[in-house]
Amino acid sequence: MVAGLLGGCQTIEMVAPNEPLPQAGAVPALAAATPLDADPVARTRPRVFLMRGLAQTVSEGVDHLSAKLARQGYRASVHAYGDWPAIAAQIIEDRRASGGASRAVVVGHSLGANSVVALVNTLAARGIEVDLAVTFDPTVDLTVQGGARQFLNFYQSDNGWGRAVGVGARASGVENIDLKAMEHLTHFTIDRDATVHDRVLAAIRQIPVRTMSAPAVARARGGGPS
Repeated sequence: MVAGLLGGCQTIEMVAPNEPLPQAGAVPALAAATPLDADPVARTRPRVFLMRGLAQTVSEGVDHLSAKLARQGYRASVHAYGDWPAIAAQIIEDRRASGGASRAVVVGHSLGANSVVALVNTLAARGIEVDLAVTFDPTVDLTVQGGARQFLNFYQSDNGWGRAVGVGARASGVENIDLKAMEHLTHFTIDRDATVHDRVLAAIRQIPVRTMSAPAVARARGGGPS
């Protein structure tokens, strides 16, 4: 049944480069999270946005990865795949409010993986990059146009769903990682594998941190010029 539902909704709605994004914080999970560290000596760590596929039961590994990130001190939030425009708006707002110091990572499985590509392509059209984008088994042929300093696509070429992503002329740091040799995995479990999680966590830990400037801290606290 799940496979049939996925087959009917493999595509995602794209936002045109000049089309306005929703207001930052429009999604409850985004509004509830503190957008920036208020301590002027705090070093900003990447904020991680994770997107499920069709349902939570399809992407349990996304929730497991989010919990691992939280235990390691990262701000991680899990969202539906359709929330990607609001996530893009939040990333843009965080970047503006921090004076460019904020860091962001986006992760998605299945339809959520498709949404990650849509998100980074939308950011690329606005001249913005996330530090890392991670996809688990995108379900349609997609091309990364930019918008991420590093892009890791974990997929299985023989499971009937996953596929490699294309690399646009302006994209860099894109790596397609075919896990077909891991025969115990399927499209519905590829996001749960501990060794894959370890690789993602290692990539996140390698992202450099930056100290927010005093003007950026003032903006984060609601004062000072925007």
